[in-house]
Amino acid sequence: MKEPSEKKAIIKKLMKEGKTYKQISEETGIHYGTVGIYGGKIKKAEREKK
Repeated sequence: MKEPSEKKAIIKKLMKEGKTYKQISEETGIHYGTVGIYGGKIKKAEREKK
Protein backbone atom coordinates (compact mmCIF):
# COMPACT_ATOMS: atom_id res chain seq x y z
CA MET A 1 0.00 0.00 0.00
CA LYS A 2 1.21 3.48 -0.85
CA GLU A 3 2.08 5.99 1.85
CA PRO A 4 -0.14 9.12 2.06
CA SER A 5 2.66 11.35 0.77
CA GLU A 6 3.05 9.09 -2.28
CA LYS A 7 -0.68 9.18 -2.96
CA LYS A 8 -0.72 12.97 -2.66
CA ALA A 9 2.19 13.30 -5.11
CA ILE A 10 0.51 10.99 -7.63
CA ILE A 11 -2.81 12.81 -7.33
CA LYS A 12 -1.13 16.22 -7.71
CA LYS A 13 0.72 15.09 -10.84
CA LEU A 14 -2.43 13.73 -12.46
CA MET A 15 -4.45 16.83 -11.53
CA LYS A 16 -1.84 18.97 -13.29
CA GLU A 17 -2.41 16.79 -16.37
CA GLY A 18 -6.08 17.77 -16.22
CA LYS A 19 -7.47 14.46 -14.99
CA THR A 20 -10.73 14.37 -13.04
CA TYR A 21 -10.96 12.82 -9.59
CA LYS A 22 -12.85 9.90 -11.13
CA GLN A 23 -10.15 9.31 -13.77
CA ILE A 24 -7.42 9.50 -11.13
CA SER A 25 -9.28 7.01 -8.95
CA GLU A 26 -9.82 4.58 -11.82
CA GLU A 27 -6.24 4.82 -13.09
CA THR A 28 -4.49 4.50 -9.74
CA GLY A 29 -6.84 2.37 -7.67
CA ILE A 30 -6.88 5.07 -4.98
CA HIS A 31 -10.38 5.33 -3.50
CA TYR A 32 -12.45 8.17 -5.01
CA GLY A 33 -13.06 9.71 -1.58
CA THR A 34 -9.34 9.77 -0.86
CA VAL A 35 -8.66 11.44 -4.20
CA GLY A 36 -11.31 14.04 -3.35
CA ILE A 37 -9.81 14.78 0.07
CA TYR A 38 -6.25 15.14 -1.22
CA GLY A 39 -7.43 16.97 -4.32
CA GLY A 40 -9.22 19.54 -2.18
CA LYS A 41 -6.16 20.06 -0.01
CA ILE A 42 -3.96 20.46 -3.09
CA LYS A 43 -6.34 23.02 -4.63
CA LYS A 44 -6.53 24.94 -1.35
CA ALA A 45 -2.74 25.05 -1.07
CA GLU A 46 -2.46 26.34 -4.64
CA ARG A 47 -4.99 29.11 -3.96
CA GLU A 48 -3.13 30.17 -0.81
CA LYS A 49 0.16 30.47 -2.72
CA LYS A 50 -1.29 33.21 -4.91
